[in-house]
Amino acid sequence: MGCVEPFEPDLQDYENALVVEGYIPEGKNPAKVILSRTFGFDQDKPEYINGATVYILDDQGKQIRLQSKGKGVYESDTTVAEGIPGRSYQLQVNLPDGKTYASSWEKMKTSGDIASLEHQFESFVTGFDTLSGLQLYLSTTSSDQNARFYRWEYEETWMFRVPYPARGYWNTVTKEPVFVESDSIRRTCYKSAKSVDILLFSTEGLQEDKIVDYPLLYISTRTDRLNLKYSILVKQHVLSAEAYNYWRVMKEINQELGTLFDPIPSDISGNIRNTDDPDEAVIGYFSADGFAQKRIFIDRIDFPPAFIETGFGNCPYDSFFSKDDMQRYVLAGNAWVGAIADFAGNIIGYTGSTRKCSDCTTQGSLKKPDFWP
Repeated sequence: MGCVEPFEPDLQDYENALVVEGYIPEGKNPAKVILSRTFGFDQDKPEYINGATVYILDDQGKQIRLQSKGKGVYESDTTVAEGIPGRSYQLQVNLPDGKTYASSWEKMKTSGDIASLEHQFESFVTGFDTLSGLQLYLSTTSSDQNARFYRWEYEETWMFRVPYPARGYWNTVTKEPVFVESDSIRRTCYKSAKSVDILLFSTEGLQEDKIVDYPLLYISTRTDRLNLKYSILVKQHVLSAEAYNYWRVMKEINQELGTLFDPIPSDISGNIRNTDDPDEAVIGYFSADGFAQKRIFIDRIDFPPAFIETGFGNCPYDSFFSKDDMQRYVLAGNAWVGAIADFAGNIIGYTGSTRKCSDCTTQGSLKKPDFWP
């Protein structure tokens, strides 16, 4: 115990520092910039900066203005913006408080294509437990431009169904169930999630600038993603060596710290500066990325039989033979699900469940994504 000494880092410069995350991608894809400020461990989320003026300049004098999308996000209109390999780009940001920031000039590389996204059902033992799921492997084509430095992000979407869909609603005035049309029943919905981990790979030191079977993502059967139909959109960014090094340090600090043998936290040196005060602490990087993307779909029948978690294993299915009991159940926040009939077709009782188990909109959206088949 005597060997442990308290360490109090000097973080004054970073207590309310500007954070800039942004890139302009190759092709007619939207450029994106996120503006926020650093926040403490005792806070849930950062302060996003809205009302800023955000531009991207190219080396031929063209100026692209990004539009605010809320929550600190600014994006370009793809009808007026196109990232062209070989061109150089610079980010300029004017904050509502009058401060102005600019990035260094970044030259855009060409991205090789994502050749394939393959999946394989794999199981492995951890202690006394066995985990199963789909391992997603990514392969690229060889790049003529020697891209060498890669970063990936992805967007997942999956379909799910509640086990006891409400066939309508309970009328608390008449104490009678009201049936609705079948297409109005909230049984099937869609969920989406974006990647949070920093995924990087470098082919520097390899004979060929080509990636084969990079283990991008493991999708466990203990999530509800694989129960019906699943889709993933993978976005590939080809970075400069400087941008790659920035993301590498970010990965070490955010994902690889916490044990005795982890790297020591270091200062994050990005390429954003206050144009009037270069010594101001600013976190972030603006890059001009070679860009490619690929979407795949995976159906439940595309891999071997296995138990898939639905997320509804503890759903109740309650029965009531009194209208008053059914009404009290609904007024407590639950849902009427269906009716119990005798052999003659007369309703003699009612069934119910929680809203989570009977209304899919409590966890997802009824709207079918535009890309969904």
